[in-house]
Parts: sequence; structure tokens; C-alpha cells
Amino acid sequence: MAYRELLKYPPAAHILAVLVTSKEEQKGLMASELISGATKDWIERTGIDNETVIIGPAPASLAKANDIYRFVIYMKQANYDVLIRLKDYLEGYVDFSEHLKGCNVQFDFNPMNSY
Repeated sequence: MAYRELLKYPPAAHILAVLVTSKEEQKGLMASELISGATKDWIERTGIDNETVIIGPAPASLAKANDIYRFVIYMKQANYDVLIRLKDYLEGYVDFSEHLKGCNVQFDFNPMNSY
């Protein structure tokens, strides 16, 4: 078995990066924790196998730039379609959650660089 298969990195698996930015550090942290929790709930409710790996939330590599705080969550899954469905769910969650107002959320599939 190749190391890529063990660690679940592309091309053996796919990654969805979720970047949360906010002018307020606590609000950005809370938003990233809510998104991570919503992801875990969605995985349980849909009965998706336990192959989805969630890393984070954590401060991004560049945690603050121009007075904007940045947090990142990585999700790894072998099935690309599962990540697309998860992203679609999270987009709706972000749009309708009052707790995420004032935060910007971006999604990136198989990012070439880390955040």
C-alpha cells in the first residue's frame, strides 16, 4: 500500500478546504467550530462511512492579515461526490445560520497550497 493511500492525500483521496474569515477573532473561531460540528452531524445523519477525516478547525498558516482573522478546516474523503454533497450542505448551512453573519466562508477542492 502506498503512503498516499495511508495518509489519504490526492490522488488517493480528495480534500475539501473550508476557509473562514472574520474581523472578529472569537466570531471566526465560533463560526469554524459550528461548521466543523455541522459537518460531523451531516456525516452521522447521512450514514456516510467513517472514511471522512476532519482536520481542524485551526488558525490558518497566515492567521491574521489586514486585521482579518483566518481559520481553516480540511476534510479528506476518497469519494469526490461525498465532498460535493457536503459542500452543498455547508453552503446552505452558512446561508441560513444567524451565527455565521459577518463571516466569509470559502470552499476549495484539492487545494494546491495550504491556508
